[in-house]
Amino acid sequence: MFTALSDNVQATSTQNAASLHRAAKMLQQAENVHVAGFRASYPIVHTLLYGYRLFRRTVYLVDPATGSMEMHMRAFAKGDAVVIASFAPYSRESLEVLKVARQARCKIVAFTDSEASPLALEADACVLFSVNSPSFF
Repeated sequence: MFTALSDNVQATSTQNAASLHRAAKMLQQAENVHVAGFRASYPIVHTLLYGYRLFRRTVYLVDPATGSMEMHMRAFAKGDAVVIASFAPYSRESLEVLKVARQARCKIVAFTDSEASPLALEADACVLFSVNSPSFF
């Protein structure tokens, strides 16, 4: 398991050198950053939120557990960035956040598993990661 995880981290770093830089620049320039991830992707965005909140106060979680997702997405505005994490099968919620973010003219950063994912096809920056693992998690 350690070897598989180590290989995934190395592949992510190698494969995404340019896109990580592009994504970081978009996040740095955004007025607000909204992060969204549902089901198995929730730990990814919650970890990002926790770490990023140590450096920046204007980072927000799109969290249906704390109220209506619609209420969270009403805050999306031009000049903001939205980070969406999802992998196959892509959750309906992540696709809804993508749609609303695009309509609000936000910059979109996708954390996803394939260049052909619906998130990658719409994103301004895409960070690909592998879900290959000998363990479900």
